[in-house]
Amino acid sequence: MAEDLKDLFAEFRADTVWEVRPPGADRVRRTVRRRRTATAAFAGVLLLALSGTVVLLGFPSRPTTPANRDSLTQAELDRLTGLADRAVTAGNPGPAVFSRRGPVTGNLSATEQIYLGRIDLQIACAGTGSVTLLVRGRPGSESGSTAPVEVARITARCSATPVPAGATFVLGQFLDITVELVDAGSACGRAGFAYRATSDTGKPAARSEANDPSGVLPQDLPPGSGWGGGGEVGNRRLYAGWEPLNGDFRLAVACAGTGTLRIRLRQARSAADPDGTVFATKTWTAPCQYPPRRQDLVVGVISNRQVDLSLTYESTSPAPGDAAYQFLPR
Repeated sequence: MAEDLKDLFAEFRADTVWEVRPPGADRVRRTVRRRRTATAAFAGVLLLALSGTVVLLGFPSRPTTPANRDSLTQAELDRLTGLADRAVTAGNPGPAVFSRRGPVTGNLSATEQIYLGRIDLQIACAGTGSVTLLVRGRPGSESGSTAPVEVARITARCSATPVPAGATFVLGQFLDITVELVDAGSACGRAGFAYRATSDTGKPAARSEANDPSGVLPQDLPPGSGWGGGGEVGNRRLYAGWEPLNGDFRLAVACAGTGTLRIRLRQARSAADPDGTVFATKTWTAPCQYPPRRQDLVVGVISNRQVDLSLTYESTSPAPGDAAYQFLPR
């Protein structure tokens, strides 16, 4: 039994020694070559990945919108702008209420104050392409809406011999306007534009205190004054209605506009039926202008009578006028 165990242990020892015996030179060289090959392959993959990262981070991407290769030089754009400006000035002469000129570089916007009278707006474009001028007004709170209202849309074709395009409108109902150059892509960098607005008021008349007719009438009324009022005059008659007066009066009036103010004063005997008992009528005319000026009209003595005052406005302009009046002691 002991002999058997001794022989078995010897066999086991021999097998174990063979398994842990160091490899020979050939196996060592093969192992080293495999490791070098694997390391080189890994290094190559790593370098390629790093190289790709450098490429992605080191170079910017292409712009989404290519530059306009047909863009003209600044000197040529200035020349075209001058050409457009001369065309629109010749087509729309007179004092400008607002204007703008320049090379077409894209959409632009400008806010302008309100001018009175009929506005004549024209735009010209020199070069190639086309541009559109959009005018929108911002209404006051009394309109019930503050959303911009389109007033005019004018498209001008750009050419070597520009021909102005235009529109006319009235702006009195707005707080201000925005004038925008839109749809200008076809002319961007290839044309110059100019627009110009004039008014039939002649000298520009902005909506301001200087052009408010009530501002030229007395604010502190003397004793013995009667009633007064005012407002817009145009297509409709400005009608005060029947009101009592008693005294010796003059009528102070002022009118802002380009036409003529016609004034009618009627007296009635009966307050119960004034229209049926009219016994005296007076009429006057007063010129309207910017800025408005006060005029005093002689009324005379009114002995506790019902008086009806009405004002009408006559003008070749579609724009309305404004009037104010006040009965003052004579």
